[in-house]
Amino acid sequence: MKKMYEEFVTYVEENILSKMPEADKRKVVIRDVVKNNNMVLTSLSMPKEEEIMAPVFYLDFLYEEYYHRDVDLDVYLNEISCRYCLAEEKGCYPFELNMLKKENIFCAVVPRNDNEEFLRDLVFYPLNDDFAVVFKFYLEGLPEGDSGTVLITDAIAQGMNYSLKDLRELAIQNTPRLFPIECGTMYELMLKSGLLEEDSFIMEQLREKQANKEAMYYLTNEQKNWGATVLLYPETGKILYENFKTDIVLIPSSIHEWLILPYEEEMDYYYLCNQIAEINVSVKEAGEMLGEHPYRIRREELLKTDCLFSILEDLVVFEP
Repeated sequence: MKKMYEEFVTYVEENILSKMPEADKRKVVIRDVVKNNNMVLTSLSMPKEEEIMAPVFYLDFLYEEYYHRDVDLDVYLNEISCRYCLAEEKGCYPFELNMLKKENIFCAVVPRNDNEEFLRDLVFYPLNDDFAVVFKFYLEGLPEGDSGTVLITDAIAQGMNYSLKDLRELAIQNTPRLFPIECGTMYELMLKSGLLEEDSFIMEQLREKQANKEAMYYLTNEQKNWGATVLLYPETGKILYENFKTDIVLIPSSIHEWLILPYEEEMDYYYLCNQIAEINVSVKEAGEMLGEHPYRIRREELLKTDCLFSILEDLVVFEP
């Protein structure tokens, strides 16, 4: 009989070390972790003595996998142990403080609504009623092909003597360098990614819209991570001004990117909100939801500010 989630967590906590090498040098650490959008996950780590950083597995996802498989829990603990050891081999442990360099401090935009717990212990500043900016270290020295970040909490900022003003100044310098802006049509993105066959029906539709200058655009950074932050870049307004001859509508796809449409008076904004709601269903579980409604930016405002968040206009939608 399958164990319930609480039983699963307890069993893992009490038995996982019996499956781990160097068990006598480890401790089991299980804690609730508040992610973006106030999503609470239960984390598992097994650091060795004097390690201040170790791989983290989320028991919520492990339980979901276990529940839908025909496998004994003790056998599954062996799998968790193997995965954990592999993560240790691939990772950069123990973590060294000299990896936290001021030139690698960058910022990321997250939604403010329903995010009070997530922001509580972080250094951040509000952009408006909808968005806030948090700060992270981009980690160097990881194995080739790997990347990692460390959220800057109040404790880290105080320990390293960074004020909010310091972090803002460093982040606005570093972020465009670390995460250069990328903007293009959805057709170009799909073509580049190879996710769809070039002769597929969807690609044909995207190609036709592009030819008719009705294309939907995307706005992100080259890494496709925390791409919503590019609205803070001073050069973004100029790029959008050159690409669009009308006002634009920004659709919050996720914390990683925006979708853009040319503004039209007859647009069905209620439909757009429904589309955003559908997007949010798929990204909320990953803690990547950005917003719940579209925004308008007037073209004449694009060159007047270094921070496009300051000129976002809510497109209020009333149900009929």
